[in-house]
Amino acid sequence: MTIGNYTLAELENIHQFTGECYSSGLLGNLHPDNNPFNPRHKILTTRTTTGRHKRWPYTELIVDKGKEDTLISVGESWTYGDSLAPFVKASETKDNPVYRLMTVFSSLLAHSYDSNLYLWATPADSTSCIFNDLISLLEHLTSQQDPSTLRVVVQMTSPGRDLGHTTLHAKFGLEKFFSTTPNENPILGWSEFHQQHEKNYLDMLANLVNKYGLNPDRVLVWKNFNEFLTPGISKYPFKYIKTPAHRFLCEMSGIPCKLSKSLEVSFYEKAHSLYNLNVSDERLEKEMNIIEKSFEALSKSRLNYWHMNEFGHWVWAGLIKNTFDT
Repeated sequence: MTIGNYTLAELENIHQFTGECYSSGLLGNLHPDNNPFNPRHKILTTRTTTGRHKRWPYTELIVDKGKEDTLISVGESWTYGDSLAPFVKASETKDNPVYRLMTVFSSLLAHSYDSNLYLWATPADSTSCIFNDLISLLEHLTSQQDPSTLRVVVQMTSPGRDLGHTTLHAKFGLEKFFSTTPNENPILGWSEFHQQHEKNYLDMLANLVNKYGLNPDRVLVWKNFNEFLTPGISKYPFKYIKTPAHRFLCEMSGIPCKLSKSLEVSFYEKAHSLYNLNVSDERLEKEMNIIEKSFEALSKSRLNYWHMNEFGHWVWAGLIKNTFDT
């Protein structure tokens, strides 16, 4: 089997970063009809090997095309490009960052808009980690270029992941959701808990748009696993994709799919210990059944292989671009 001019074995060895920079004529030979990059483009990486990035060092990638416009894309494994068979599998610490850059929706968008790309995405990250990365990137890039030249794509993921990232609770006002001790914040039912958690981030993104002078028509938020719940979301100063990627991939293959409000087993196990959440065992069991059925549906999608496959990335990129352009 060959891809472009290379066998699978040769392609496995393409990602040979040298120091902080990688540039190779190999890039010009992959997918010649729709190649987002060429050998003149410089690909930079922080090659982070500490903290939460230790297992996946190529989570912060920059494609410097020398353009005025820059696309920022932040997220977790669905943005990272996990499970792009046969070269990428985060659970096995298997990666080919060049192949990912040739394939993921962020790269396709950057190519479509003829822009530079900052791709910050770590598998298993929480929304708090994603927003923390976003703020760092905005701080840096708005000091280097006109904010009107930035285009921002932000992924939000399952709320339960925030429970484990306690170091960011204070920074993002998450104690009112995940505290295990009595406090003055309101006690919320299951649906209201998740709606308020989501609104916390939507308000934060609106504040970032205003703080950094971003163009609201160039900022977009999307989810992979859960529905948007906040009333009046269309009034926020940014765009959004109404359909979560999980459900979208199923429905594009003609498979109906209902989604839960959180995914993490650890969150369900600790739900009764959270002071500000009031939820019954029956509701938790119902949600866990929804999770099981939703992943059964996702496994049947032709656009999915645990995560978006190559075709899924192309379709998702098209949906994001259509949302931006309308």
